[in-house]
Amino acid sequence: MADLLINIGNTNSQVSSVDLSSLITVPTSELYSYLSEEVSASSKLYIASVHKETSSQLSNLNCSLEFLTHENLSVDFSKVDPSTIGADRLANIAAVSSLKKHSLILDCGTCVTAEFVSQPSVFEGGFIMPGRSLSRQALNTFTSQLPITELSTKSKLLGTTTEESIQVGVDTMGALAVQSYIEKMKQRFSGLNIILTGGDAAFYAENLDFEVSIDQELTLKGLRSVFIDKS
Repeated sequence: MADLLINIGNTNSQVSSVDLSSLITVPTSELYSYLSEEVSASSKLYIASVHKETSSQLSNLNCSLEFLTHENLSVDFSKVDPSTIGADRLANIAAVSSLKKHSLILDCGTCVTAEFVSQPSVFEGGFIMPGRSLSRQALNTFTSQLPITELSTKSKLLGTTTEESIQVGVDTMGALAVQSYIEKMKQRFSGLNIILTGGDAAFYAENLDFEVSIDQELTLKGLRSVFIDKS
């Protein structure tokens, strides 16, 4: 395998050819082993990583590595501290920075993050909150009796058992929080372009009262726009 785009998440990682024609998802815990079999000395890896341990592991690979930082982006970061922004969020920002409209990205994975890019190419901030699986793990870890429940596909308002109550508290309330946030953003910025990505994007899209698009390659497209398209 030649050059690759890699989006390293806390739970899963995306590995793609630079033309995005070949894309697989690998558990982050298995990424180093996978790449050890796939790359050669001539390979170049373009990486957005939020997992420090895996990033350190990859330095042992016999190939060229390029890690995304805010310094790679042609974006106005004057309203924020860009040194604190995760590489996945930076890649998402890069992916929409050239669009001619205000864009709000919701990346729905281990965490749910939002990135808002106004025009012309100004990153104004966003939010980070626990994702649905992470919230369940927290409830289970820090209580003595609450179980880890299945992820619901549609939100409900009333739980009649402990398990259903957790689903309402995490899934429904999470969706309502995102819904309320978007409502306030749409009041402030007209013509808002809303893009969802990440493994749990379908749930949030299903439970939002807004027109949204889902792009599971968005983070990789941002990496490509920085390292390939501008080269």
